[in-house]
Amino acid sequence: MARKIIPVGPYHPLQDEPEFFRLYVDGETVVDIDIELGYNHRLVEKIAESKSFDQAALLVERICGICSTSHPFAYVNAIDDLLGVKSPERALYIRTVIGELERVHSHLLWLGLAGHFLGYNTVWMWAWKYREPILDIFERVAGNRQNYAMMKPGGVRRDMFEEDFPWIKKTLKDLIPKVDMFKGAVMDDPVIHARTEGVGVLTKEDVRQYCVVGPTARASGVAIDIRKDDPYAAYDKVEWKVITHEGGDVYSKAVVRILELYESINIILQCLDKMPKGPIDSGIKDIPPGEGIGRHEAPRGEVVHYIMADGGNSPARHKIRAPSFMNVASNKKAVIGETISDATIILGAVDPCYCCTERMAVVDYKTGKKMMDGQDLIRLSQENRKVVEFFSLITSIYLFVAGIRIFFNSPINAGYFYVDGLSRFIVPAIGFFGMLVTLYSMRSMASYKNISSYYTYILWTIGTSMLAAVSNNIILLLISWGFLGFTLYMLINISGPKAAAISKKTFIIIGGSDSLMILGFGIMWLMTKSLNLSDMRIDINAPMALWSFLLIAAGAFAKAGAMPFHTWIPETAQEAPISVTAFLPASLDKLLGIYLLARLALNVFILNSFTYAILMVIGSITILAAVMMALIQHDFKKLLGYHAVSQVGYMVLGIGTGNPIGIAGGLFHMLNHAIYKCCLFLSAGNVEYKTKTSELDNLGGLSKVMPLTFFTTLIASCAISGVPPFNGFFSKWMIYQGLIEKGKSGGVLWVFCLAAAMFGSALTLASFIKLIHAIFLGQRADGKEHSKRDEVSWQMWMPVITLAILCIVFGVFAYQLPLKFFIRPALGAGVEFIGKWQPLKATLFLFIGLGAGLIIYLLGNFKSVRMSDSYIGGEPVEKDMRLSGTEFYNTVKEYGLLGIIYKKAEAGFFDIYEQGKAFIFGIGGFFQYLHNGVLPTYLVWTLLGMMGLFLFFMR
Repeated sequence: MARKIIPVGPYHPLQDEPEFFRLYVDGETVVDIDIELGYNHRLVEKIAESKSFDQAALLVERICGICSTSHPFAYVNAIDDLLGVKSPERALYIRTVIGELERVHSHLLWLGLAGHFLGYNTVWMWAWKYREPILDIFERVAGNRQNYAMMKPGGVRRDMFEEDFPWIKKTLKDLIPKVDMFKGAVMDDPVIHARTEGVGVLTKEDVRQYCVVGPTARASGVAIDIRKDDPYAAYDKVEWKVITHEGGDVYSKAVVRILELYESINIILQCLDKMPKGPIDSGIKDIPPGEGIGRHEAPRGEVVHYIMADGGNSPARHKIRAPSFMNVASNKKAVIGETISDATIILGAVDPCYCCTERMAVVDYKTGKKMMDGQDLIRLSQENRKVVEFFSLITSIYLFVAGIRIFFNSPINAGYFYVDGLSRFIVPAIGFFGMLVTLYSMRSMASYKNISSYYTYILWTIGTSMLAAVSNNIILLLISWGFLGFTLYMLINISGPKAAAISKKTFIIIGGSDSLMILGFGIMWLMTKSLNLSDMRIDINAPMALWSFLLIAAGAFAKAGAMPFHTWIPETAQEAPISVTAFLPASLDKLLGIYLLARLALNVFILNSFTYAILMVIGSITILAAVMMALIQHDFKKLLGYHAVSQVGYMVLGIGTGNPIGIAGGLFHMLNHAIYKCCLFLSAGNVEYKTKTSELDNLGGLSKVMPLTFFTTLIASCAISGVPPFNGFFSKWMIYQGLIEKGKSGGVLWVFCLAAAMFGSALTLASFIKLIHAIFLGQRADGKEHSKRDEVSWQMWMPVITLAILCIVFGVFAYQLPLKFFIRPALGAGVEFIGKWQPLKATLFLFIGLGAGLIIYLLGNFKSVRMSDSYIGGEPVEKDMRLSGTEFYNTVKEYGLLGIIYKKAEAGFFDIYEQGKAFIFGIGGFFQYLHNGVLPTYLVWTLLGMMGLFLFFMR
């Protein structure tokens, strides 16, 4: 008889998994079989590389609906192996309980389907009925009947309550008689014997040849079980035995699974009796570079997960080997020689889950030759990443050059676009910071997977920011300004789910302030009937003009980070990638926000003393409140975030003086701040990149290990603290002169503002002394010494070195460079200094002093040196003692009124977002209370409404 082909799948009534089998038959006998995998591919391994280590545990849980804890079990074992530590004992017992509960319900599910395949639907109904109590246990323990979300790196997510143990034990013990019934129905039924014995036989040699695992292997007498062979979790703490059978046929596979039900119930009961007290999570925060392999004996056999970490926040490589992938090949031996009617039973006897076998290869459909596989895709993705980075850097350089050309071609007045002395230096500054951040990102963002989107948003931000800076038409300005809110939201979200809440908060604050801006510009249009800023000159004394200014200023404050619209910046600094923070809240948003405020004050509105006073008060409060919050921070990114807010106060304060020297100082400080704060954030990024932490308490002793980063941090810290001769000192000195000049017109507000500015500068210095000591000069948290120098790559140190040099140049040569080419042309008026500061001479004397100190030090070291013990508080320093600057500053939180204010701040009392949310939800809750569905309540409201209408018409 001619050989025929019978297709089975990829979806078949008795083989409904998405795989395809081609049976070659001669009459009723199967003479050959082709097995085609790959109909299902969800890219789980690749997607895992874009998730955090904790998220990946939830992702792999969705590989298989039946074995939804087997893959995360192997995954967390791989993490334990990578770390070289065990999770807490109680967590190991809970993992074992969950794993065995899943084995029970999986085997019952298989028995039901096997009965269905054989036409034995009574077994099918029994199996699914008695599987329900197991799912009830899962629902009680995990809250879900599927996808239990129990496994996590370092432990489990939920504890098991002791009061549930008696009920769980009773449920399992009640199941044992039902298993006895299954055992009798299967092992004593002659029809089952006739239908399954001797069908689809795999010998021990076949098992070894095809690398078969799980019950399929044990049904051929091969006693392999990872729980015994390589114990993990609590499997070596309880007594149980490996079940085997010698037949190797479909019947043996059924027997093994039935008898394993008894063993799984036995294991669970012992674990509940021996469950230790203690924690369920070891609190893993960072995964160091390394490799780990995790194995777990799933219901279908051994599942293996391989994890490679590179120190980032997600797996660098994730490889999965599922048991079905190993077992399905054995059908090549088991099916051939059997009848067509037995073929589907044999295929189902291995309990296949082809969702677990997802693999991918690109082949030529004509020749069947492989063209590309997973490794080729990885290689192509890496090459694509380099191409994306290269073109992003080239584009950022082009935008910087374009900004320079605009600078030299100004003034420009083209209707929609307007470039004058104020905006002409903003444009190249935007391009300059964008170029440095793009270069820095080529290395710092190496662990992020969605790199194309990241660089797209960065380049969109650069281009749109330039457009906003040169926009003369208010509609064009609002469009570009609003689009920047979108790119900021997306860049924060690059960090993943942890940043979702802060990105939403940022979007709401920025979006809300943009709404105020739209209203303010609408009022301006009503007053002037013009859409071009260059055509407007509005006297602030008109009430509508004042409201217009305040509304637009609110948008500028939110973008720059002035109080009370500042609260998004510290949290963004803590969660967003450091390159994003260095580019937007630290530099770009300051340039744009203060630029718009200066544009309003200098060219659009004619401000009065009351308006200037508002700006001075806002500036002073922003300086003091933010620096006080920065003083107590232990996370250096959040500390820098609060300082990014504090320095805005100086800019607003300078503009609020209303005189040329003060405004010039505010604009100069805006530029200086963008330089040194970008330098500080990028330097902090270097530290985090090497140490994998941003907690000051966990750092120390990095000055010798990272000398370039230490140098840039020291320079930028001096600049932001107002230490001469750096650029921050010069711009603050100009603001102080503006306040003194303001005092000549009378009043006492300038005195308080000057005191606030100088006191804020002193506290800033104190804060950065803490930071420098904790990161670079202090002792390491573990008491050890760093053994070798370990600086970051050139892509990361070159931008910060460039910025640190600018901090020096813009301070020493302030008269010759920034004031001459940037600040004076922006004002269009003369800037007269009250006093005279000679930065060149001061720098010369500084170097002379440093040189003299170095000579004295060297001369002193020629003589014999007596080594004495170190002391803290008059006591010798012991090995377990460590001087921590962070603890000293904590005492600030304990002072009377300050302590109360700090507690209020931590509770969100001064957070406009939190208070606004509470207000909105409060209104909603009130109306929800009124709309309670009770009929008498609605009758009362109807009666009140009728009374109101009656009074209205009778008036």
